[in-house]
Amino acid sequence: MTRIKHQVQLKDNINNKMVTGYLSTPVNNKNIKEADKWKDFIKAYYKKDSEDAHWKWGIKKIESTKSIQIKTYAIEKDNITQGMMVLKLTPYKSRQYEGRGLVYVDYLAGAPWNRKYKNKEDVFVFPQYSLVGTHFIRVAKAESIDMGYNLLGLSALPDAEDFYRKSEFVQIGENTGDCGLNYFELKL
Repeated sequence: MTRIKHQVQLKDNINNKMVTGYLSTPVNNKNIKEADKWKDFIKAYYKKDSEDAHWKWGIKKIESTKSIQIKTYAIEKDNITQGMMVLKLTPYKSRQYEGRGLVYVDYLAGAPWNRKYKNKEDVFVFPQYSLVGTHFIRVAKAESIDMGYNLLGLSALPDAEDFYRKSEFVQIGENTGDCGLNYFELKL
């Protein structure tokens, strides 16, 4: 499968300037290896474990090679994976709009250094790069529009709920998503 790569602008919060990164699909083995090491960063620097530290990105890549209904994406800056996303294109149905299909955001995570977190000294650390999640949501929106759904759905980890609300997702009930997570949809 041919890898597609596009430039994206990320905000470098350390140097307070916009920088160029690359959004690619599908993810490659290098992206997977780097994402699997994110849990080491989390253990070394985070005060508490991250809710997505147990995710197995390699399994998601294997699943995506077996189905054209699953797409994987990575954002890189300086040849380092800054975030990854998995989309499921079908057969998900909206829980808000009866009979309508949607694109389901199965997994979306920024690298741990691109999230606001509390370190072991109980001090908040701000993201190195911003806009990683925003670019992934734009891609998911475009996929949904291309498929004629004009809807996105996802089950949000508690620490990510505010990001999705700011991205105009609406919570559809409590604990109605996968694994007891809150479920959200976005009408485009």
